[in-house]
This record gives sequence, C-alpha cells and structure tokens, in this order.
Amino acid sequence: MEKPFMTPHCATGIFPVWIRASEALPDSCRDVLVTDGGFVLVGSYHESWHGDGYRWECTVSEYGFDSVITHWMELPPIPEL
Repeated sequence: MEKPFMTPHCATGIFPVWIRASEALPDSCRDVLVTDGGFVLVGSYHESWHGDGYRWECTVSEYGFDSVITHWMELPPIPEL
C-alpha cells in the first residue's frame, strides 16, 4: 500500500488512499468507506445475513448494495474531545 503523503493544507497531514476492491478487501465485519464511483457510503465486507457467501453490506441497514463496490478506504480516526 502506498504511504500517505503530507501537506500543510490538511489538518492531520494524512490523506487516506482508496484501495481497489479487486486488489484487497478489508477484514471481515469492519466498517470502512466504500464507493461505486458515484456515491460514498459506510459499509463492511462480511458473510451475508442469508449465508450465501461474502458480500458488501451497508452499515446502516441489513441489505447489500445494489451497485458494485469498486474501492474502499479506512475510516478517519474519531476526534478527541
């Protein structure tokens, strides 16, 4: 995986990178950002609720995505209060 680059224009200085789903998948049942090239949502990759194999599922519902997830990236860290 590519190392993040630093810039003075970002508060953290770290830019996450999109990872092609065809090249690598996140650990099962872990929330990540996903995109189909048109929308960005939070999802996870795990065994489906119906037991018919692994698939991307939307974190806010029990359903899989209707579109093909092409890329994913780690969620940013939760801010300290």
